Amino acid sequence: MRKCDLPLLVINRTPPSFLDAALEARRALASATNDASVTDAASRMMVQLHGLAECIGEMAATGLLNVDVTALNLQTHTRQTDGQWISQTRVVRLPPPYCSEIRLPPEVCNVVMQALVCFSAIENDPSGELVEIREMAAMVEADWPDLTTTSIGRAFEASMRVAWEDHAPSSPSDTTNRLTRALSEKLRGAALAAGGGDTAGTATALEYARRTLVQIAL
Repeated sequence: MRKCDLPLLVINRTPPSFLDAALEARRALASATNDASVTDAASRMMVQLHGLAECIGEMAATGLLNVDVTALNLQTHTRQTDGQWISQTRVVRLPPPYCSEIRLPPEVCNVVMQALVCFSAIENDPSGELVEIREMAAMVEADWPDLTTTSIGRAFEASMRVAWEDHAPSSPSDTTNRLTRALSEKLRGAALAAGGGDTAGTATALEYARRTLVQIAL
């Protein structure tokens, strides 16, 4: 019988979402049975969080505030090389056009996008496994910037106040208004879903998000 040479098939697996990667790493830690496996699993978790911070930080450094960032639509690829964990998180969904037309202070973009990731991860972690995400929420809240220190920040906060108070919004033609309207809706919904509770007593979605970070943090 003649042997038939078959071509090799390369199967490209889609990397998991950041949420799935975080849950997998946390469960590996929970099931670790000795010091070496605990250290290995903890290292895996830390490099994934570092990869997430790098991904969001690179976007934020450009002044881009992507209102569509969540723990579910970021892809995280984690692997071991020479006994060391390496992890890279990347954006696979382009932000809405109005996000790309406005540049904001990087520190604002950074904390807001990290908050959106925290809220979506907590919402989709009903068993409360992701302790590290609640720790991350505390750090994000601690880094929350004071928008009153720059003219851009003050203008952005003022627009966020208008968006928060506008209960019957029209379709804004101004790019800044579109961004603040969309961000207010995203933050309000994400924070509520993560356990933010009553929105009364807050002046902006930014303030509500910060208050929610305190509530969900360890």
